[in-house]
Amino acid sequence: RLGAFLGCPLGLETLGALEQHCSFVAMRDNAMANYTLIPPEIMDHSQGRFMRKGVVGDWHHHFTPEQNSCF
Repeated sequence: RLGAFLGCPLGLETLGALEQHCSFVAMRDNAMANYTLIPPEIMDHSQGRFMRKGVVGDWHHHFTPEQNSCF
């Protein structure tokens, strides 16, 4: 719909490629999108990945009971 609105309709092959490139997995693994090119002096990559697929209730695995009560 957006392509049609902009007067630039896209073919099915192009839409499929676009959908794949914009998927979470593709962006998580793309160094140009996931901040892995930023030097460790600026961003500490050992603390985890920048892009993390959130899951409802997953905070139970990351916060201690004390942190949860403070929050």
